[in-house]
Order: sequence, then C-alpha cells, then structure tokens
Amino acid sequence: MSTGMSLQPSLGTLLELTQHMLQMAQAEDWQTLVSLEDTRKDLIATLFAQPLTGERALGVAEVIREILAIDQKIIALGEAGRQQAANGMRQLHQAHRAMQAYDGSQAQVA
Repeated sequence: MSTGMSLQPSLGTLLELTQHMLQMAQAEDWQTLVSLEDTRKDLIATLFAQPLTGERALGVAEVIREILAIDQKIIALGEAGRQQAANGMRQLHQAHRAMQAYDGSQAQVA
C-alpha cells in the first residue's frame, strides 16, 4: 500500500469531522464542537507529520480549501452565538437593575 492510499481515508475523515463540527455549530452545541476541534487538531498533526509531494499535494490542497470554507461558516455561527449570548446577558443585567429599582421603591413606600 502506498502512502497516498493511506492518506486518502485520513483526508476524508478530516473533511467529515469538519462537516460534523459545522453541524454542531448549527445546533449550537458548542461543547461538542470544541471537543471535535481538539480531535481535528490531533488528526491534522498526524496527517501532516510527513511532507506532501506531487499529486498528493494537489488533493490535499482541495480538501484544505473545503475545510477553510466550512470553517468560515463555523466562525460566522460562533460569532452569531456569541452575540446572542451577549444580548441575553445584557437583558438579564437590565432586568436585575429593574428589580433592584423596584425593590428600592417598595422599601421607600413601606
């Protein structure tokens, strides 16, 4: 078996893992996403431990482009999730301040 043959399943696994990460971002399952990202990091380190040459490099380049495109979607979803969480925290803070103001006015009435 040549090195090129053993490389292909790893590239496929890498791409599938990245697609699964996108699904987790779409489901807002950030904890699983982070876990998958750690797994992917290890797979990338193993996959690129040896230099790539010739035709294999072209195939790898295409997979990398696909992964980068998916990563951009994940980043956009993460940013939207972060913004949504920040808005939720702001609303909680405003509600807390309103409750404190209400409690303060009730204490003055009594």
